[in-house]
Amino acid sequence: MPRSPQHRDGLRDEVAAAGFPFDGALGTASMVFGTLADLQGIGGETTIQRLALDTSDSEAGGPVFDQTGSVLGMVLPGLDGARALPAEVTLALRADQLTDVFAAAGLRPTLSSRTTAMGRERLARLGADMTVTVTCWN
Repeated sequence: MPRSPQHRDGLRDEVAAAGFPFDGALGTASMVFGTLADLQGIGGETTIQRLALDTSDSEAGGPVFDQTGSVLGMVLPGLDGARALPAEVTLALRADQLTDVFAAAGLRPTLSSRTTAMGRERLARLGADMTVTVTCWN
């Protein structure tokens, strides 16, 4: 559930990302916690947000949650090329940028109106319940 656009900006709020940091070696998703560092990408992109948390490329595609369990975005893979980001920097596509993808798949996500923060344990269960590992073969 994406966050309602009426929500405040959330800078420096705690966020969490669910994923499979060990290339699917674990049977369920794990959760990494950090903060929302910027509402833009490192090049000023308005479709991306910067997170202060450490993820691996195998976690790309996983959901990013705010403290209420609302989905803020989707973890992006690390940068390709000659430049690498510091380990504690993760980029995420904003949830509102996924609307066309959801529509093409016949999905209609609802905006979250949750206002009560979840504890880390409950948030980790939510992440594990909605995150799956996807493996691609060439």
